This record gives sequence, C-alpha cells and structure tokens, in this order.
Amino acid sequence: MGLKLSKQVPTGCAPSPTSDQVKPPVIDSTPVQPSSPDMATIHDDDERLLARIGYKQELRREFSKWSTVSYAISILGVLGSVPATFSSPLAAGGPATAVWCWFIGSCMAMCIGSSVAELVSAYPTAGGMYFVTKHVVPKEQVAIFAWIQGWCNLLGQTAGVSSVTYTVSQMLLACASMNSTYQDGQYSYSPTAAQTVFVSIGLLCIMGVICSLTTKSLHRIVFWFAPINILATIGICTAILVLTPEKQSAEWVFTHVTDGSGWGSKVFSFLLGFLSVAWTMTDYDGTTHMSEETHDAAIQGPIAIRSAVLVSGVFGWILTVSMCFCINDLDSILKSPTGMPAAQIFLNAGGRTGGTIMWFFVILVQFFTGCSAMLADTRMAYAFARDEALPFSKLLANVNEYTHTPVNAVWFVVVFSSALNLIAIGSTETATAIFNVTAPALDVSYISVILAHMIYRHRVKFIEGPFTLGRWGTPINLVSVTWVIFISTVLFFPPTKPVTAANMNYAICVAAFIAIFSLSWWWLTARDKYTGPRTKEMIESVPEEDYDDLFSDGQASLDEKEEGRSSFENEQVQVKGHVRSVRKQKRVAFAEITDGSTAQSLQAILKPDQAASLSTGAAIEVSGTWKACPPGKEQKHELQATAVRLVGEADPETYPIQKKYHSPDFLRQIPHLRLRTPFQSLLARFRSECIYQLGQTFRSHPHGHFVQVQPPLITSSDCEGAGETFTVVPQSTSSASVKDADHFFRSPKYLTVSSQLHLEAYAAELGNVWTLSPTFRAEKSDTPRHLSEFYMLEAEVNFASNVDTLTDLVEYLIRDLTRRVHDTPAGQEVLSAKRSGESGDDSAGSDEGLRKRWDALLSESSWPRVTYTRVIEMLEDAVANRGASFTFPPVWSDGLQLEHEKYIVDHLFGGVPVFVTDYPKKVKPFYMAPSETSAGSGKPTVACFDLLLPEISEVVGGSLREHRLPELIQNMREHGLIKNAPSDEQAEKAAESKYPSLLPGEDLGHLQWYADLRRWGGAPHGGFGLGFDRLIGYLAGVSSLRDVVPFPRYFGRADC
Repeated sequence: MGLKLSKQVPTGCAPSPTSDQVKPPVIDSTPVQPSSPDMATIHDDDERLLARIGYKQELRREFSKWSTVSYAISILGVLGSVPATFSSPLAAGGPATAVWCWFIGSCMAMCIGSSVAELVSAYPTAGGMYFVTKHVVPKEQVAIFAWIQGWCNLLGQTAGVSSVTYTVSQMLLACASMNSTYQDGQYSYSPTAAQTVFVSIGLLCIMGVICSLTTKSLHRIVFWFAPINILATIGICTAILVLTPEKQSAEWVFTHVTDGSGWGSKVFSFLLGFLSVAWTMTDYDGTTHMSEETHDAAIQGPIAIRSAVLVSGVFGWILTVSMCFCINDLDSILKSPTGMPAAQIFLNAGGRTGGTIMWFFVILVQFFTGCSAMLADTRMAYAFARDEALPFSKLLANVNEYTHTPVNAVWFVVVFSSALNLIAIGSTETATAIFNVTAPALDVSYISVILAHMIYRHRVKFIEGPFTLGRWGTPINLVSVTWVIFISTVLFFPPTKPVTAANMNYAICVAAFIAIFSLSWWWLTARDKYTGPRTKEMIESVPEEDYDDLFSDGQASLDEKEEGRSSFENEQVQVKGHVRSVRKQKRVAFAEITDGSTAQSLQAILKPDQAASLSTGAAIEVSGTWKACPPGKEQKHELQATAVRLVGEADPETYPIQKKYHSPDFLRQIPHLRLRTPFQSLLARFRSECIYQLGQTFRSHPHGHFVQVQPPLITSSDCEGAGETFTVVPQSTSSASVKDADHFFRSPKYLTVSSQLHLEAYAAELGNVWTLSPTFRAEKSDTPRHLSEFYMLEAEVNFASNVDTLTDLVEYLIRDLTRRVHDTPAGQEVLSAKRSGESGDDSAGSDEGLRKRWDALLSESSWPRVTYTRVIEMLEDAVANRGASFTFPPVWSDGLQLEHEKYIVDHLFGGVPVFVTDYPKKVKPFYMAPSETSAGSGKPTVACFDLLLPEISEVVGGSLREHRLPELIQNMREHGLIKNAPSDEQAEKAAESKYPSLLPGEDLGHLQWYADLRRWGGAPHGGFGLGFDRLIGYLAGVSSLRDVVPFPRYFGRADC
C-alpha cells in the first residue's frame, strides 16, 4: 500500500523512495466486491449503489422526490381507506374508539415506518425489506429467513391489492345503490357478491394496464395522487362539517366508547378499533419496492415513508374526527342501507348529488391506492422472481424491452389477485379472512427483519444508509416490535361475540396456511436451490469475536515484493494519517488508517486503551511493528501498535463522513470534507497523474515539441461570441454599468471562456503551444455535464493547413495519455476501484466495463472521420428506415443535439470514438476557416471537428483558424463583432491611416489585437480545446462533473 511509512530513526527522516517507499496498491479495501461490468456506463449514484449491492440496473429511474412522496402517501390512501374501514372501529367501540385508535395507531405507524426506513435506506432495492434480510441474519440462516419473509411480504402485498380492489368495487356499487330508488328503508339496487367480484376483476385489469406503462408515464401519473388525496380530504371534511345540520358534541366524539363487539369489555372493544388504522397504515416498504425506479432512492425512500405516515396520520385523524362529528344517529349510520357508514354520512350531508360527488373522490383516491399497492406488489414479485423464488421465475423476472418495466410480474399479480377475489363468490367470509391478513402479514414481515437486526447486530455487519435513527434506533425498534406483536394478536380475534361461522375471523387460519405453505415448500424443494437474495456477496459480515477470525475482515495489505515479503516487515514504522474507521472489542481494537496516498487503508491492531479516544476522522500518529499476518488470510500485513498519539480530534457525533454510504448530493454539500472519502481522494491523485503525464505526452510528440504557456484569465473578449461571461469588477464597484474611464481596467473585462485567442498569439512565435487553464462560463445550465468553472486543455499548431493534422494530434494525445496513465499506480487504482463518491472502503477487483473503455482508447485502429453533412444524411435515414426517434429532428442548419451525438457513436459507428468534421458556418464561431469543399455548395461549412466519445459525446472541439485578414474581418462583421465608431471620433479615425478591410466608421474595438495577428505575418494555423474534467470523468468512470471536480461551481452552487 502507498501509505507513507518511515522507520523510526533519531533524525525522523523518511526513507528514500527508491529503497523503502512501498509501491502503491493494486488491491482495494472495502467490504464490497467488484462492481459489474456495467459499472463503466453508470449514469448516477443510484446505479452505483445498486451495482455495489449486487444487481444490474434494469429498470428506468424516473421517479423524482415529489412523485416518490406522492406515491408513498397514495399507497396509504387516507381518503379511500378511512371511509372504507370506518365501520370497524365505529361498530366495535363508538366514535371515541375511531378517533383515538387512529391517533395512537398513527404514532405507532411512525415508529414502524421509521424502523423500516432506516433498514431500506441501506439497501434500496425492489425487494424492499425482503432484500434487507440478507444483511441482518447470519449467512447460514439467510435462505430460510428470506424465504419465509419474502412469501409473507408477497402474500400480504397481494392480499392488500385484492382487498383494495374489492373495496373499490364495493364503493362503486354502493354509489350505484345510493343513486337507485329508495323505498321501505332500502335501495332498489343491492349488489350481489358475484357482481362485486367481477367489477373488482375489471378494476384489477385496468390497474394492470396502468402499472404496465413506462416508469416515466407512471411518474407523471403518480405525481398527482397525493395532491388530489390531500385536497379532496380537506374539501370533504369542510363540506360535511358545513352541510350537516346537527352535529355531535366534542365530548361525545372524543369520550364516547361503546361495547359494540359483545365481548363484555369496552377496553377490548376499543382495541378492536385498531383494524382501520392497521389496515390503512401499512405497506411502509411499498415505496422501497420502487427504489430501482427512483432517483437518490437511499434518501428519497426514507423521506417519503416518514412524510407519508405523518401526512396520512394527520389527515386521517382530521377526516375521522370530522365524520364522527357528523354522526346524527350512531345506530342508523351503522345500519345504513349503503352498507358503508361513511357513505351514509356523505349522503346525509350533501344529499344524493353532493354525497355522490364526495363519494366519487373517495373512490378515485382508493383507486389510486390500488394502483400504488399493485406497483409495490409487482416489484416485490419481480425481485422475488429475480432470486428464483417463484414458479416461472425467469419469465416473471423479465423486464419488458419496450416499457422497461416488469410487465410479466404485473399480470402475475393481476391473475393472483383475481383468483383471491373469486373466492368471495363462494365464501365472503374466506375472502374477508384473506383480506384481513394483509396488515398482520406485512407488519410481521417488517418486524421480523427489525428484530433480527437487533438480535444479530453485533454478529452481522450492517452498513447503514444515509438515513439512520441514531441513538433513538433501539427504543423505536423495540416499540415497533412490541406494538406489532400486540396488535396482530388483537386483530386475529373475532370482531364480535357470540362467535358464529359468519362473523368468525378466519385471518388466523389464513396466516397459519401461509406459514404451513411456505415451510412445506421450503422443506420439499426450495431448500435445495434457493439461497436467498442472489447478489454477488458484496458485503461481508462482521467477523466473530475470536481474535484470529477478526483478521479476515477483508482489509487489504501493503503491496509486497515478489517473494511475498514487505520491505518493512518486522521493522518499527510510524504512520501518520486519519482514522477511516475504528472497531473496538473487549480485548483488542482495530483502526483503519489512511493518509491519502492510496484508496486502500492500513489496519492497525491496538489495545483497548489506545483506541479509547479514537473516532472516525481523527488525525493520529501510530508507531509499531509491521507484521505479516498468518498464512491463508486475505490481508498480508498489519501494524501492531506500540504507541498511539491523537493529533486532532473528530467528534463522532458531528463528523459527517462515516464508514457508510453517502449520496453524491450529501457529499457535494461538504466539498471540503468529501476529499476524505476514498474515491474522491483517488480522483485527486488520478488528476495529478494525468496532468504530469500530459506534459510528457506534449514533450514527446513525434512531429514537434510543444511549449506549455500560461495565457491570462482576465480577458477583454468572449472567445465564443455567446456573451456567457463573468464580468470582473472590484468589490467597491456597485455596478458594472459604468463609463469605460471608471472601470478598473478602463474598459469591461471578463473571466476567460477560452484561452484560444491568446494561444494564437503564442503560436505565432513559438510554433506549437498548449495550456491547461481554468475557464469560466456563466451558463445557467443545471446539468451534471456542465460547470461554471472547469479546466480546458487547449493547443494551437502554427502552419497547420488541414483538419487532419489536428484530428491526428488529438487522437495521438488521448491515446498516448491513456497509455501512460494506464501503467501508473493511480491508473491501476482507478481501474480496480468502485465508481462512487461515497465514504467507506473501496471494492477490490476490476471493473471490466471500464477496462474495455480504456482498451478502446488504446486500440491502434484509427478513429473514423465523417463529415457533418454525411452524418445528417445518416440520421435522416435512421429516422426514415430504422425506426430511430429524436426529440429534435436532425436538420442540417440546426447543428447536432446530445441525442444525435450519442446515436452517432453508439449506433452508426458501433461505439468507437468518432470525429465529425465540417460543420455549418452559421452554427460555429467567427474565427473558423472555411472548408475546402464548401465553396459554391450553397451550404457553407467551416474546417472544424468535434470528437465524440461513447456515452459522453463531445469531448474535444477544434478548427483551422481564419488566417486571412479580409476574410476574418468579414466573419466578424457577420457575427456583429465590429462596432461603429462614435460620430465625434469618425473624423479623427478617417484622418488616421485606415485599418485594412474596415469600412468607414467601423471599429474593431477590443478585438483589434486579434486582427493584428493576421495583419502582420499571419500563417495558416489551427487548434482545439479538450474538456479536461470531462476526460478525467470518462477515464475514471464518473459521469457527473460535479463529482469529478473536488470543488464544483455550477449554477446556484459555489459552497466554499
């Protein structure tokens, strides 16, 4: 490893790099294994996390923060679910039972939701809590535990979908009943069980169609679920309170408890009232089942879960209280001919028309709930099938190539749920029992994982996600487990007494059937082939307490010499660095130390008292003996400490960088600290190596030595002519709109957008020149592809007369730089490290996808050159004959959009770098020379090129410069860069010697110096600009420039 170790000598000097400095590592040291080959093409951090967990990204991430929150709220569906279940607490214990059961149940739901959120934040996959089982129980118990938990969750989800659609069917038919003739205390239309079932199956099919849409379409639909739910709830509460003539007193609403259950106890009747809130406030991990379709799922999922419980709890309580105030007669409401007390309350308040309108919104919201529940169920079925736990798993795990959603799993759920609903034709009691098992089955599936995490937390390593409960975790988990066990027991009791075949609660029987079914299947066949969630075994368990076993925690060692021995073995050494993590045991402690020289950490063995004051982030000095580990262990060496000195403390309660996953958005908020994460540190070293090797490449160019120059950063012009500049003014200047004489530089000046113009001045004398300089562009572009401050590699070649000279130079430059960096320690580390901005250790192994990317750049095959005109023809042909579709149709005069560039590289040229040359003159800057073939063609083009790389498109742009003065001035005139001199100066200008090619009254202004380069000794020349940060990101496998640059500046952000 590359940590700077020194033998302890009196002088304190470090050993000579040639003799004692250890080689940088080729082994990475995080408790995760290599990412998949697709890691090279990962586009955001969610995909990196998914790959780190062990799955390939197959679904499209389209759900935003707000659509995720809307989805979470809609899956609870307050306005639909509360009226649907209002009769249960009302009949069991009266209005106070309904009111306070909802309030208490909501508080308990927040505890359960928070516990679930903490766990799924660490592993946000379509499997939800089912997948988390892999990381909370010992390896030997994973298979059976995940099997039972998965079936419990899947059957609970499916029963929930069935019950919601059955309820929506009941509501629709109740609405039809409400609007039929009312005679002799009943309505003329009363739906049959068969009608209810068949309507529910029709609803399931409609929901199935919706759930089969693309994720982007689902995002757009789901986005409106919560606003409609909340606004309709507010509207209905207001309407019934205003329109109901006689309302109950607050005392009656909040204190009146009855013994409607017949159990002879108001207390027990009160407990039975929790059915409504238990049935509504469940499916907490439903949001997590959409994780693989949600941006930043590890953060947005927990936010959505807790927000949904809070919003649903508040509005559900308001709705419950409002309906209780509007109960004129409790008995008549409970005996409503509609079959639903809530419907009768609406009918009493608004009459047939008003009641129907209010009931319509209840049905609509409940339909939304059904869609959301089906989405969660289908993703759970997809995840379960992906692990081969279902019949026809290969078919059900298939992702549709057109919608990029698991369509087969959707219709599996539709058929499964329809089968459950069909039971109601023969036995309503059996169907009701299946529906009633929804809440207990789901809640038990949650608390089993929570409980396992509590029991095995010191035995099984669990890498926390960005959302944690901290010190409140244990008490909240205990409350959640206790509550679910208690309430599930209560809800298995028959709701009324005396118990008959008609009112018996058969949910306990269904639950027993689920247990027997899953265990029987397990013992008969599944145990021989099912191994649990099938990942790549990416995250290892915490070792056992046994001292020797603790050595096998996956920490890598210093590089050894060929004979397997380190040059420091058995020597006294000293390490200075920061603590990446510390694990304290009773008899021994382990600290991982890094000094920024490598992504790999060094493991130090400490005594408990030496580690007592250590925490993650602390700066320390450790002295000790560099010892070899016993044979057969993954790590080869460790530092056995003899002395530890705490140099700088880091409060573990406030230090933001911990050994866990951190999202890019979080790390961007602390750019001054994110460099302490392994991969960000590696990127900084990799950038340094690239800059060094870049100089070597330019010095060794076979056709001439290039001189590195330093052009100014403050300029008088906008090289691109787009006006997207930052104006430079002193702090004391209140406005840039001042007279030239009052400017600090006597005229407006700007931060450079390109060094090209000044490089041309250098090249006129020095020949071939290059620079790597910061550039600044005031583009209000909030995308990961653009920054306001970035580094541009620019070069100019004098006496260059054709574009091929420039494209050959660019191809040589990138290929030679890649070759040189490839053979360096930093290059090898990049090829073996995970592509992530998170904290913690990095994964060992190699990213084959990234290696293929490098191999393509290193290939000796020449990169194709194609003209812009030909490319447009090929794109038009693709649209006409190959079924290609673009948001912006390819038009010759409009230039190329990003989607065109990606299609050119990926489809037209098979994924290799491509030079596109000779763009239309009108879309390029004024300084470009005309193409040799553009004269007389009617479509004037310029001698320029763009280099398009696979996956990221344009990286380099260059051109021949217009070296002829008359033609340059005409170009400047066409681009509006030549000013008219003020009228009082025209006479003086005319008296002076006339500038060549200028018309009377014209003034070159701040660009006269640039024209002078042509006026006196101008020669053909050309150059290019390469986005250095974009190239670094391409080589490192990081797509967002905000994660490539340590301190990114972009629209709206420049934190420090």
